[in-house]
Amino acid sequence: MIIGSQSNPDRPRGDHGLVPLINVVFLLLAFFMIAGQIQRSDVIRVAPPVSISETVPAEQRLELVVVADGTIYLEGEAVLLGELASAFRRRMQMGSAPPGSGSSDPDGRVVLVKADADLEVMRLEAVLEELVRAGASRAALATTLNHR
Repeated sequence: MIIGSQSNPDRPRGDHGLVPLINVVFLLLAFFMIAGQIQRSDVIRVAPPVSISETVPAEQRLELVVVADGTIYLEGEAVLLGELASAFRRRMQMGSAPPGSGSSDPDGRVVLVKADADLEVMRLEAVLEELVRAGASRAALATTLNHR
């Protein structure tokens, strides 16, 4: 009998099932990195102002983005300030609110305003006045948390 020159064919190898398992794990990882989307990305990027409050608006109906130069986007579409009220009313009549947003407002007229931190206050005030004129009952201003 020669020791060490022949292997026992009945002896199981421990790594046969490990390579396919590693392949499956990497495929799943790649799939979820490519296909997974945690939240809807913004069409227009803005740097929101800083806040010390952690309050998150629980209800949201329409998203309004105001860029630093004053350009307004209602649900991703560019709108002029003078046309904001009519565009807002049209959106509310069309029922463009996201399903399951759970608004307690009977008319569902809640707006999430994402304004750039460099936007002049007078321009933001004009936008908010147009929303009031359009019939928006509530608006929430998106901010970033300031960790003191």
